[in-house]
Amino acid sequence: MMKFFGRNRYNPRDLTQYFGIEFEDADGGVYCLSEERRFHGRESIEGAKIEMIAGIAPEHWMDVRMALTSDPRDKGGWDKKIKKYGKPIEEGDRIALSLEDSEMRRYERVGFLSGEIVKIQRRE
Repeated sequence: MMKFFGRNRYNPRDLTQYFGIEFEDADGGVYCLSEERRFHGRESIEGAKIEMIAGIAPEHWMDVRMALTSDPRDKGGWDKKIKKYGKPIEEGDRIALSLEDSEMRRYERVGFLSGEIVKIQRRE
């Protein structure tokens, strides 16, 4: 059953739709999410378990960026922004993700916001 977050019908906790998909950003970074819910492709959070993932449209990314912090006490604000603005990831979006609570101390951050996504493809 899909949960509804305000007016937004996208569920950022449903990670399964992104298993086996590669995302390339404008800076050349290539990211993917494993079936174990682990994020790959970004050295600073390589292998981190992910709680939420969403696309952020260009007109909202700066508002979302302002909520990104390394302080675990502020994770609620970051997660609210992902729920408010998150949508299925498309080319032209940025990827916003939220780490699982157990991973925040290890990686010293609550989440990640990618550069602009320029290519999406199924991994081979």
